Amino acid sequence: MRRGRIATITMAVVALTMGTATAAVPVVWTNLVDAIPIGPNNNGLQKNAGCDGCAAGGNSQQSFASGDGYVEFTANENTTNGRFVGLSDVATHDYTLIKWSIKLGAGTIAEVRESNNYRTETTYTANTVLVSSARSIR
Repeated sequence: MRRGRIATITMAVVALTMGTATAAVPVVWTNLVDAIPIGPNNNGLQKNAGCDGCAAGGNSQQSFASGDGYVEFTANENTTNGRFVGLSDVATHDYTLIKWSIKLGAGTIAEVRESNNYRTETTYTANTVLVSSARSIR
C-alpha cells in the first residue's frame, strides 16, 4: 500500500449563534482515523497514514442542538482531491452522511453539498478560509 498524500486543514472553529450572540471555539478533534491534530490550538487536522484515496479524518467534540452554527476552516493547499469538511448530526467518517459540507477538489473547485447532493460551487486557492453553516438546527 502506498502512503497517502498529506492533506491538511487548519484553524478549524465551530460556532453557535443563539439570538444575537455568537461564540466560536477551536475544534477539539475526537474519533481520529489516520489523522493527527496540528497547529497552535491543535484545531487543524492532517492525514498522516493510509493509502491514496483512503479516508482519514475526525469528528469535533463540540456540538450544538439548536440555533444556527458553522464550521470555519482554512484549506492549506489545493492539490489533494476529495476533502470534505462540514456539519452533521452523526459522528462518522462517511462523507455521504455529512449534512452540510464543502468538498475540496484538487485544483480550484470547492463544491457546496447538502446531504452529499451538489448544490453549487466556488473557487478557492491555498490558504482560503471557508465556512459551512446550518441555520435553525432542531
